[in-house]
Amino acid sequence: MSMGTELQTAIYNALKAPIEAAGGAVYDEVPELPVGMPDNDFPFVEIGDVTPSPFDTDDTVGWEVYVRLHIWSRYRGKKELHDLFQVCYGTLNRVTFTLTNYFHFDTLQFGDFAAQREGDNTTMHGHGRFVFKIQSKT
Repeated sequence: MSMGTELQTAIYNALKAPIEAAGGAVYDEVPELPVGMPDNDFPFVEIGDVTPSPFDTDDTVGWEVYVRLHIWSRYRGKKELHDLFQVCYGTLNRVTFTLTNYFHFDTLQFGDFAAQREGDNTTMHGHGRFVFKIQSKT
């Protein structure tokens, strides 16, 4: 299994129960968001881009992996976005995953969180980044 797939699976598994407990869902592939999509399909978290950047040392092969999370809501205002991002933050910040082919040794919320209204004037969209530090076991 590739590093990106293994990490994404670990993130999905970690977020699924706490996001569902908060009234949402977690997706790798988001259902289509047509205008008029039922409000009861919201809120949800989408695991977006998984972007590795080399983080090698003299004797190890590693990566800093930037993962973008997208949060979608139909709540009037930004409260639900911020609340769900806090669930993501509480779940992922400083977590250590047990991966099969890699050592995961650090997670930090990295960069930004932003919230905005989409063009349909109904859907709210928030997004934030986390960075995961991974080393190959071989």
